[in-house]
Amino acid sequence: MKYTLDLTRQYYNLLQKEDSYTETVTDKTPESGIQSFYWDRNIVSMEVCRKDSS
Repeated sequence: MKYTLDLTRQYYNLLQKEDSYTETVTDKTPESGIQSFYWDRNIVSMEVCRKDSS
């Protein structure tokens, strides 16, 4: 698992998390994925990108 943090912020906002596998509520199949977080004073949004296993 890899994390990308914003070290310029007091609490090191999480910008991106990359997993070797991701499990969602509806799909329990392990697969690679990247979660990206977009910040304004509070969290604005999160984007999930899945990597193809092929």
